[in-house]
Amino acid sequence: MSSFTPIPEAPDAVRGRPIAWALAGTIAAILACAGLVAAMRASGGGASAIDPGPGPRAVPFTMIDEVGPTDPIDRWSWADRAHTIVRVPASVAIDRYLARKP
Repeated sequence: MSSFTPIPEAPDAVRGRPIAWALAGTIAAILACAGLVAAMRASGGGASAIDPGPGPRAVPFTMIDEVGPTDPIDRWSWADRAHTIVRVPASVAIDRYLARKP
């Protein structure tokens, strides 16, 4: 045997009275809220005589189908004229990159 003192075990029975009170309190709160909502509806509570109007107009997004030639991503330009380094259009750069792949 071990030299440790045994740990006492607790019974598996759960006392029902605290659970019954919690359940009764929950049901009472639900019924009180339902009664409050019914009283507000009967007296016209929550309804407003002010018309909020249609709200802000929704503006749809516009899609850009193609990149124009004036965009800096799609035109040739000098990066360093003294060393003859140029910036190429994105489509050319992608084609050259993909051509190098095995």
